[in-house]
Amino acid sequence: MQDHHVTFSGGVDKLNVHASLNYANQQGVVLNSGLKKYIGRANLNYQSDRIRFGINLNGSSIDDQYAPSGVSINESAGIIYSALFQDPTLPIFQEDGSYGVTRIVNLENPYALSQEIRDDGKTNRTFGNVYTEYAILPELSVRANVGFDRQNARRDSYISRLLKRGEGTKGMANIRSNEALNNLLELTATYKKQAGAHGIEALLGYTFQEFEFRGLSANAQGFPLDALYTDNIGAGLQPTYGVGSERTRNQLQSYLGRVNYNLLQKYLLTFTFRADGSSRFGESSKFGFFPSAAIGWHLKDEAFLKDVSFLSDLKIRTSYGLTGNQEIGNYNSLVLFGPSGEAVLGGASKVGVSAVQLPNPNLKWETTRQFDIGVDFGFLDHRITGSVDFFHKNTQDLLLLLPVPRTTGFNTTLRNVGGVKNYGFEFGLNTLNIDREFKWKSNINFSTIRNEVTDLGGLPFILAGSAGFINDFTIIQEGQPLNAYYGYQIAGVFQLDDDIENSAQPLSRPGEYRYKDVDGNGRIDANDRTILGSPFPDFTYGVNNDFSYKSFGLSFFVQGVSGSSLFYMNRADSENPISFRRNRLRDAYLDRWTPENPTNTNSSSVPVAVSYASNVNSRAVENASYIRLKNVQLRYQLPLKNNAFFDALSFHFTAQNLFTITNYSGSDPEVSAFGTSNVSADFNAYPLTRSYIFGINANLKTGR
Repeated sequence: MQDHHVTFSGGVDKLNVHASLNYANQQGVVLNSGLKKYIGRANLNYQSDRIRFGINLNGSSIDDQYAPSGVSINESAGIIYSALFQDPTLPIFQEDGSYGVTRIVNLENPYALSQEIRDDGKTNRTFGNVYTEYAILPELSVRANVGFDRQNARRDSYISRLLKRGEGTKGMANIRSNEALNNLLELTATYKKQAGAHGIEALLGYTFQEFEFRGLSANAQGFPLDALYTDNIGAGLQPTYGVGSERTRNQLQSYLGRVNYNLLQKYLLTFTFRADGSSRFGESSKFGFFPSAAIGWHLKDEAFLKDVSFLSDLKIRTSYGLTGNQEIGNYNSLVLFGPSGEAVLGGASKVGVSAVQLPNPNLKWETTRQFDIGVDFGFLDHRITGSVDFFHKNTQDLLLLLPVPRTTGFNTTLRNVGGVKNYGFEFGLNTLNIDREFKWKSNINFSTIRNEVTDLGGLPFILAGSAGFINDFTIIQEGQPLNAYYGYQIAGVFQLDDDIENSAQPLSRPGEYRYKDVDGNGRIDANDRTILGSPFPDFTYGVNNDFSYKSFGLSFFVQGVSGSSLFYMNRADSENPISFRRNRLRDAYLDRWTPENPTNTNSSSVPVAVSYASNVNSRAVENASYIRLKNVQLRYQLPLKNNAFFDALSFHFTAQNLFTITNYSGSDPEVSAFGTSNVSADFNAYPLTRSYIFGINANLKTGR
């Protein structure tokens, strides 16, 4: 990995300029993956007595080399999944030099995947803003800001004929290009006035933002040779040609206001109001209204605390407000139509059109009401500072996909339904432990969160979560955490002398898992599923320590999570594979149940006679608590006196992700295959890297 920055700055009179260049090159942990980034920035700012003006421009070009990944399975799976589950006896190469291939396991040779799929992307982006601010009066100013963001991207992928998925098609090529546009207009007016003990600041504003996306794709199969890549997609067989295009647009319009009032700089009041309109919602529900208010009180400035010498700061604050969520994609409130099959009419082929989505003209903003109360404190002349906060959030009108009867022609529809609450504490502490030639500073943060579904609008539950061979592994249910893991509780392993015939699993065999009969009806069925864990931790924490002595410095950061669970989908697949020759987890296989090793922990790994339960079980939902040494940095500031070239010169060595202490058996207890979604699962996670970075920071003399 390389990362280089060069920065230039300067100014004359009322004009300041700043420019920077950045180049980064990082190779991926997975073979033939990585990225290169070229980034440039330029800022110009002018300020006089009454006028402020500025231009900020940013440009970037990013070259991505993608490795096959994602949540696909079988021959469409990515490198990580194939490496984990391919027959472990399969050689990389056969004696004739060709890739090792097996027809028993429907997976690609993972090394062949890394070599025979070319997947390259290039993204060019330009964004920035121009603003001007004019002071009409000393107390009154107006500001206009125009922003833009233009992004053009192209992705070329080719699947070689040497792979299973490309063998039958004689090579597969795909080209996709898209353009994303984002335009912003902001108009605000600000009034500031301090009159004796009273101070007021008021702001009124209007914003408009428009997002537009255009995409075009082309694909073909049946190429005479793989060397063409995507450079001549027309060389493929014409009957396999495919072309597609799309265009979407959405808009946001907001009216906003804010008033800040202070009395004697001790008593603080803030009131804000937003009216946000989104084109994504129904015709009569596009606008949401989100007010908030906050109160602060500087107790340290009161007469009864001014003489308390050890107390350097004390402030109480509280707030209550509403916020909205509109992240649901475009056009979900409308009827959408799309191609639907072909028919021959009058000797000609006709393409049909049908509805592809159930409309919901009543879709509206998801609204969160949040209450906060906190205390900021400082002791011993600010050598100890920190804050304690309690928060309580209630979210109503959740935007969720709900199942609908198949007779409608659809499986789900988007609705506003139910509510969920989150509450907890946050604590932060900053300390200056030693303040001499040797200095030691510490920063500590600690937070707790409790999540609970409070309302589902009369529905008993909603099942969610799908990847690979496994569906519906989470549940949304009143009184439970959002998307809690939902499956079967394993109670042990059947032994030779167990009375299997009279159990809830009469067709099982010794060595198979015994499941808990939750409802007590004498059989294992879907009603025996239960809550297996929550993706939300009981608490999270972080500790950073920074030491310095003369020109040397050392810092390290430790982070931790306690009480969370994670669905390890690769364990679920490994313990009940669809093919006997698929790879297994080592520990579970080597310590598997046999008549000579009557363990009550691991099954026999022999295919089950009758599947009484799914792979979503208490074996696969694991404790994801961990402690991680996230960052360690050693730095040295070179002493410079009257140096002809440098104003400052320093060196640093940084190590990241040095080690993790955890009982979680997957590669990373912090990962999720679904990104920022509320559904969490470890499925083909990209490996977490341990990095060692050496850096130099140099400030050059300007020659003035």
